[in-house]
Amino acid sequence: MQAKKTGRFSEKERSQLETAIEIFGEDADWELIAGQVPGRTASQCRKNWKYSKTHHVHKLDEPWTDQDRERLKSAVARFGKKRWTLVSEFVVGKTPDQCRNEWREKMDPVVDTSRWSGQERDRLMELGKRKIDWKEIAKEFKGRTAQQCRLQFDVHRALYRLQGDY
Repeated sequence: MQAKKTGRFSEKERSQLETAIEIFGEDADWELIAGQVPGRTASQCRKNWKYSKTHHVHKLDEPWTDQDRERLKSAVARFGKKRWTLVSEFVVGKTPDQCRNEWREKMDPVVDTSRWSGQERDRLMELGKRKIDWKEIAKEFKGRTAQQCRLQFDVHRALYRLQGDY
């Protein structure tokens, strides 16, 4: 079994995807279509195909701009935090996953994006020793997400080991 590729589709992969769509049609089983694009999953092929129709694919890897963030903020206010496909239609060049992640990790006002205190970090490292269910661990930290907890833990694990605290 070939390892799953990540990142943007190459021109060759995009061409293989287009050929598979021409042969099997858009409504075919995406597993069948992905079989024609080595190293790509059905989900990757489906998303690439669907988003290329509604987004400017060449912008997908570009950094977020202030204008993108303003559009995201307006769309979330209008449609809420559960309808990411609809939200992404208002943020040209960003997928639903990108919109959801940007909102949850950086823009949501309930998320604490301040620096971690030493006390928070010590508590996190202690909890991380016992269990690695990041959603459960995040509940211990008001305003922190599971992603923030996991990243903070990963960054500081080596330092704590060196100090003999881990």
